[in-house]
Formats: sequence, C-alpha cells, structure tokens
Amino acid sequence: MSTIFTKAKGSFGNMTVSTQKGRIVFKEKPVMVLNPKTAAQEKQRSAMRDTIVAYKTIGKRLKHLTTSISGYGNPYSQFVKENIELFKEVTMPKDLPGFGFFTGVKCVNGRWAEIKAQEISCNGEVCEMLFNKADMPEDLKQDDKVVIFIAGKNGFNGKTFEKKVSDLKQVADDITLTLKWVNMPEKEQLVYSITLKSADGRKSSSSVLRSDAIKTEERKVKPGTDLAGSVQFV
Repeated sequence: MSTIFTKAKGSFGNMTVSTQKGRIVFKEKPVMVLNPKTAAQEKQRSAMRDTIVAYKTIGKRLKHLTTSISGYGNPYSQFVKENIELFKEVTMPKDLPGFGFFTGVKCVNGRWAEIKAQEISCNGEVCEMLFNKADMPEDLKQDDKVVIFIAGKNGFNGKTFEKKVSDLKQVADDITLTLKWVNMPEKEQLVYSITLKSADGRKSSSSVLRSDAIKTEERKVKPGTDLAGSVQFV
C-alpha cells in the first residue's frame, strides 16, 4: 500500500479520513449536530450553572481551605463534585435573596470531619460559638487555625474570621470562640461555616454553610470585656 495512505489522516469536503489498525476509514461529516434538550440534559445543565454560581458566591472565598481533592482535580472541581447533586433538587431564583439560599452547600472538603457548633449566641456586635472538646480532632494543635465565615441570611455582606486555637476559651469540655463584628446582624438568623486548618496547611476539616444552632438573644456584654481565653489540647 502506498505510504500516502498508510498514515492517512485529515478531511476534505464533507469527508474525514483516518487510519485505524492499518485500514483507511472514510466518514461523512454530520450535516447537523442535534441538541435534543431532554429533561435530563436540562436538569444537568441547570444544576451545573447553579453550582458555578454557588462557587463564585461562597466556594471561592474558602477554596484555600480545601485539603482533600479527588484525582487530579482542584478546589473548584471538588466543589462542583460535592454540590452538583444538591442543585439538581433546588431551583435558583433569578434574584438571589442572599447567602441564606446557599445553606447546605459544602464549602470545604477536608481530611478532618466537619466541626459543628453546639450553639451560637448573637447579640449586637458579638457572637459566641460553643463547641464540645470531644468533637475536635485529636491531633489539633494550638498553632492551628479556626476559620469562620459568617454572614446575614439576607444579603451578601459576609466576613471571614481567622483565629488560632490558642484564642479559644475552655471551661471543662465546653470550648467558646468569640467573634466581634460591627456589622453583625442583630435580629436575623445568620449563616456560617466553620473550618479548622492545620498550621502547615496540610489538613483541614470539611465545612458546610449552615444556619442551625443559632439563636438571637438579649445579653449584655460590658464594654471592654475581654472574652477571649486560652485552651489546652492534650
């Protein structure tokens, strides 16, 4: 066979030519590529669009905390993998009301399990988060960090706090973290995510944007009171 045809590859007119296992294969180019837009396809596309919006809104803020990624992915691909099924079940409104819509989104995928607050109390500019020591990773160290994203359920005014473990206050098995923010919503529920990250950046805890465990209460905090303390993990 002529060497011209033994390595045939390319196209001409409405035909394509290739060499497959020593054989020359001619194929006619499709005249029209159909997009049937089936219900399943539309659902998948809609879920993908909404997941991307969620990533740009909340996931991108916390992408540096993700430490567990499948295969050769990245924080973005991991976020999509973790959340696309969620957005197959919900419909995103054209006018998003605020961060509250993204409650339930997995913001961070980490090597430690998710850490949940037992209770969060808010009053004015102060929020206190209560944790149980037993829920903390055994290898958590004082130089490791607690990263809190907190925002109002309505609107997109959010803030990320970073505290060292040594900033936490422990009484018996109760661990308290105090946050102060001049724009802290006073009378509406908050949404938040809680992530632990090791000082060397190799480990983090998974985190989900949540609105449970939060209550607004009338408490008086004396001006200038230092609510921060220290905690020893053994």
